[in-house]
Amino acid sequence: MVDKGSRTKKRQPKALKDWGGVVLAAGKGTRMKSRVPKVLHQVCGKAMMLYPVEALKSAGIERTVVVVSPQTQKAVQDLLGMSAEYSLQQKPLGTGNALQQVVSLLKGQVEHLLVMYADCPLVESFTLTNLASLHLSTEADVTLLTASANNDTDMGRVVRDRDGRISAVVESLEMKESINGASEVNAGVYCFRVSWLWENLDRLVPSSTGERYLTSLIALAASQGATMEGFQISNIEETLGVNDRLQLAQAERALRQRIRSHWMLQGVTMLDPASTLIDATAEIGQDT
Repeated sequence: MVDKGSRTKKRQPKALKDWGGVVLAAGKGTRMKSRVPKVLHQVCGKAMMLYPVEALKSAGIERTVVVVSPQTQKAVQDLLGMSAEYSLQQKPLGTGNALQQVVSLLKGQVEHLLVMYADCPLVESFTLTNLASLHLSTEADVTLLTASANNDTDMGRVVRDRDGRISAVVESLEMKESINGASEVNAGVYCFRVSWLWENLDRLVPSSTGERYLTSLIALAASQGATMEGFQISNIEETLGVNDRLQLAQAERALRQRIRSHWMLQGVTMLDPASTLIDATAEIGQDT
């Protein structure tokens, strides 16, 4: 485990050659209880899924594929246009199956993939840059973004063996009740060496519902003795995924604070920052 914590430096973005980015945007988002696709709900005046797409670009990944469903395809393509490529997941057969849809587009084209979800608007580009840097420097087959959290979170947990090696990612409900205190959670952001990934995607075993899950790749990699690394960040806020309106409000609150901090450090005065609302696309002059 690599824990950079608050000491993590913001690296200058540069092109990550031989890399591709994948944003998974085919989920139903039923918990939003909305006629609008979940990934198109706005956070600080901008569609949620624009944040991961733009973060990948800012991290230096020039080619991004967005996996869509028949229900989200038109709206997502209208939003992103030519800035991304698209793969269609015809049936909701899980995140592992969603990733399988990019193989025909990217096989033979890239050496590494950075995969993330469209409903994670708070992951910063410099975090992705540092994650990719660790992945390359350790020559890992799989590298995942993790964070430390208390037991009350519903995020999937990272399981390690006695030697500290990652052995699986399991849902929080499946963990033993005796686990107390802080625990390492899976942020849902992954780097893969594609020579390993393409060979193993078809080996994912369907669940009882017929779905194949991306997290199952972690246990599969461990069983093979593949090289895996975890990049643990101290700011768990970045890992927040939006599944319902409550989490949407949490993401909005966190991002608005980030925006306010940015502009105050750029020379903008706010008499009452907590009551000042600024959208992500706003531009403000110095000494405003």
